[in-house]
Amino acid sequence: MNARAVTVTLNPAIDQTVRLASLRPGHVHRARSSRDDAGGKGINVAACLADWGVPTAALGVLGGGNDGVFGALFSTRGIVDGCLRIPGSTRTNIKLVDEDNGETTDINLPGLALDDTALDAVSRRLGALLLPGLPGCCPAACRLDCRPMHGRDCRRRPPRRCARAAGHQRRRTCGCIE
Repeated sequence: MNARAVTVTLNPAIDQTVRLASLRPGHVHRARSSRDDAGGKGINVAACLADWGVPTAALGVLGGGNDGVFGALFSTRGIVDGCLRIPGSTRTNIKLVDEDNGETTDINLPGLALDDTALDAVSRRLGALLLPGLPGCCPAACRLDCRPMHGRDCRRRPPRRCARAAGHQRRRTCGCIE
């Protein structure tokens, strides 16, 4: 893979947008339109970077049962598809757009259950892409353990990183960067 940017999405989603004249709970509605888009924070970032001409690879985990919308996005935008496919279906996030009121109701379904095998496979794929050069020796005061990234294998590879996480997840992802 030849990519300048790599994104990782462990909880991607198919964003299904359903447009309605109005949303009235407890009633049957006829949709004006519906569309499915590949989503998830890392997928969205990869698409933006590709639009800006940055060679990008998208890594993560997709359910093999409904990965077509992701493959179409990657192909159309020239994104290198490094996603692992596992049995099951990627979650769907449903957006109900009430056009009369200009309001959107979101229903986010649960994601795939990821086991250590899947996470290790993504970590290996990520590790294969991250080959930074660190010539010379580090100063005596340098803490090498303060540069962790998602995945055990990446602790030895200190790339630049951005993470959207909160609480204990942020502390684990960002280490000493807090």
